[in-house]
Amino acid sequence: CKSVTAALSEQVRLLIEQYRGPYGRIMAELIGEGQANPDLLAEFRERFLMRRRAVARDLIEDGKAIQEFDPNIDTDLVCDMIYGSLYYRLLIGHLPLDSGFAEALPKHVFGALYRTDTSPSSCCRPHP
Repeated sequence: CKSVTAALSEQVRLLIEQYRGPYGRIMAELIGEGQANPDLLAEFRERFLMRRRAVARDLIEDGKAIQEFDPNIDTDLVCDMIYGSLYYRLLIGHLPLDSGFAEALPKHVFGALYRTDTSPSSCCRPHP
């Protein structure tokens, strides 16, 4: 059984891998240009960001439905926790988008999402 955590972690890992190369520089330029061009930023949100976010939202909602995650978590806030830190590193460049970050980000974010009143089955909870 593949957990929701594993699926989201893989999505994050793949995105970070893409953003470490030329694709990341292009994305940063688009977002930067979008600050002065609201139409471009709207297109970026509609064509790229919202589609990717919808996949993450669906996965998080699945995790809530199968009780892998606490059902009371704010799905949009969790998306912001995941992708906000990723885009912050992409745009500011204060720390690298490296494999260590790709591994640590899901562990820290998802660790806060697990239900505290029950224990999910072992297939749906990462092992330390």
